[in-house]
Amino acid sequence: MNKKIIFILIPIIVFAVFSINFSPEPKEEFYYIATLNGVRIPLDEYKLYLREQIITFESIGGQDIWKTTLDGVSSQVLAKQNALDSIIFVKLTLEYANNVGVYLTEENRAKALLNAQALLDSFTPEEAIHVDFDVIVNVMEESILQDRIFAQLTRNYASLEESIEVFNHIYSLWLQDAVIEKNVQVWDSIVIP
Repeated sequence: MNKKIIFILIPIIVFAVFSINFSPEPKEEFYYIATLNGVRIPLDEYKLYLREQIITFESIGGQDIWKTTLDGVSSQVLAKQNALDSIIFVKLTLEYANNVGVYLTEENRAKALLNAQALLDSFTPEEAIHVDFDVIVNVMEESILQDRIFAQLTRNYASLEESIEVFNHIYSLWLQDAVIEKNVQVWDSIVIP
């Protein structure tokens, strides 16, 4: 009798074991770093900005930079915040693209594609495995569009310094109205070596 029960239970146990999903998809809340005016900023885009901050910080202070603090704030937190500030700057500027009639041209798209490939080529093989090329292209397109918006909004100013001052003022007004919320669970999980 015990052999019959075992014979019946074995297929049930095997079915149950193979029905369990050992590597579930990450929950949706882990796919974004913050929201800007209710729109999620994708984590994979943020990681590209963070990579650039890491490169910049290490070019200034080498690997030891991560052991330092500035005004009591760790360099890791500064790099993370700089990356977030940078992506918010671009995304917030893009919200106003339609208001100023600036769009990407086919030439801009081609340039973004070349820039994306150049960036991907700069990645180590380990980094490249974890990057979606379409995400890189999107970031490059957004960067070009942000530059075009800057040019459009500051076209009537003679000097670059004056243009930057005017654009920073415009941006500060946009930023005052912006609603930015960090995804704290994801933010806290990001560690820079």
